[in-house]
Amino acid sequence: MVSRFHITEKVIPEMYQRVRAKVLELLKDLPHIVITTDIWTSDSSSQSNDFISLTAHGITATFEYKSYCLEVLPFDGSHTVFGSLIATGNQSQAFKDDKVKEMITKARIYLRWDSTLQALRRLLEQRVAVQACLPRITCKAELTTEEWIMMEKVVNILRYFEEATKSISKSTATLSDAIPLINSLRKLLENMRGSSPREEENISQKFAGDLLMALNERFEDLENEEIYCLATTLDPRYKTRIFQLHSTTSTAKSVLWS
Repeated sequence: MVSRFHITEKVIPEMYQRVRAKVLELLKDLPHIVITTDIWTSDSSSQSNDFISLTAHGITATFEYKSYCLEVLPFDGSHTVFGSLIATGNQSQAFKDDKVKEMITKARIYLRWDSTLQALRRLLEQRVAVQACLPRITCKAELTTEEWIMMEKVVNILRYFEEATKSISKSTATLSDAIPLINSLRKLLENMRGSSPREEENISQKFAGDLLMALNERFEDLENEEIYCLATTLDPRYKTRIFQLHSTTSTAKSVLWS
């Protein structure tokens, strides 16, 4: 019978070296590589474990999409910001590249807003049970009708971000989807915010306004990025119809015609 020691100390390391050599060889077929990273929690065992991965994506000379996982590591840091990724990633050679560090540091994307969305959804689903139990437990908090309504409005706003995240996370998603998605979210938030003066806004309008401000700050120059503009223009689903800036259309056309 094969021992556990033989599997962990011989079979798996040899398999790893073979796969590593194969991936390095396959990466040579990709003229350009895009790096993505992801953090997730695995509940496949009795104790949940957190992991972080680094994946390379690219298109071959024959226009075949390829994706290769470069590394997966245990992750003990906070899931809330990418800044904590650097501390954990320092133990890995794959994460030591200065360009990768710079990319991750600049991203600063909050990851667990979707957990808040799911928690609020669950709370709303169990509203009757929650209201029935609150008087029977030692709890100083009491949710008012206005607060339940506010939660519903927050969930309604965040679900659009959930849909956008799922859309852009598909294996079929392309660079040309970025500008249309951001512009769609921007338009939705503008409509939700309304035209009320800041001091007269209700909580949901303020929330939509804050999200809109953050969205504009993070993606302010997206339409000025030539590669995004060209990808969107060349996509028959969008062409130049989706751009908000007239200058973007002119720039894209001039680059393609030059």
